[in-house]
Amino acid sequence: MKKAYIFDFDGTIANTFADSLIAFNKALVEYDYPTLALSNLDNIDYLDFRNFIKSLKDIVNVEDIPKLQLSYKNNFLNGANRHTELYPGIKEVLKTLEDRNINLSICSNRDQELLEFLTDSLLSDIHFSHIVGYVKNEPSKPNPYKLFKIAESENINMNEVLYFGDRSADILTAQNASIDMVLVSWGQTDDIASTCNYPIRIIDKPSEILDL
Repeated sequence: MKKAYIFDFDGTIANTFADSLIAFNKALVEYDYPTLALSNLDNIDYLDFRNFIKSLKDIVNVEDIPKLQLSYKNNFLNGANRHTELYPGIKEVLKTLEDRNINLSICSNRDQELLEFLTDSLLSDIHFSHIVGYVKNEPSKPNPYKLFKIAESENINMNEVLYFGDRSADILTAQNASIDMVLVSWGQTDDIASTCNYPIRIIDKPSEILDL
């Protein structure tokens, strides 16, 4: 058993997609842009709406991008977030891992303030050694910087780390860090991820984590 388990957040621990889209559409409305439907996002990596805004260069003026990013963040922080929820069973699994003295951390590209807001709201009774999100001027995934930062802070060798994620970007992050990785199928797993042979396992429900 590995000493440290590091989890992606969106699509791995929690389903935040609907509320992220609601917050994003409110930002678009605020600046007189057309809103997006779920069907428009089938092939989009929703984990990082902050950067997703930049991909809309055909409908968004470049000078409005920082304003849209801030509006999205504020909308999420101040929204009801009725649709955001943990994946069934994940909290119980995290608690069991904690009881087993596994070092737990979160590594995400979500804005640091938003990530802390979500973990405080959903997982306040789980101890995470590190909750690491997007911080300006720091490399984001798939750069392995954040994984290295967590392991170094905990004085844990990378070969003692197991990373969990739901997309090909998570696989690439693990590859770049040369660590073992488990792909979860309950998030927004894409075709590239589901056919990649790098993950040591593909699991279909959180309880399978306890068998690793």
